[in-house]
Amino acid sequence: MTQRRNDLGRPGRPGKVLTIHQAEEVKERLIQATGRLLAATGFESLTPDAVAAEAGVGRRLLFYHFGGLEKLVCAFSASKDFW
Repeated sequence: MTQRRNDLGRPGRPGKVLTIHQAEEVKERLIQATGRLLAATGFESLTPDAVAAEAGVGRRLLFYHFGGLEKLVCAFSASKDFW
C-alpha cells in the first residue's frame, strides 16, 4: 500500500492551496489571536495549540507561516506600536 503525499511531498492528506489574500488573512488572524491570548492569560500559558484554536486555524499553519511560537510573538510585537 502506498502512502498519500501532500503538496509538500510529506506523507498525509493533500494540503489546501491558499491564495495570497487567504494566506495574509491567516497570518493576521494568528497575530491577533496571539495578542488576545497574551492579554488574557499571559506569556507562560501561550502555546501553539491555544493560538491556533483562538485563530480558528490548524496548528500546522502557525508553523508554516511563522516557523514557531517565538517568531509569531515577534511578528505580534512588530505589528503594534507600544511606544
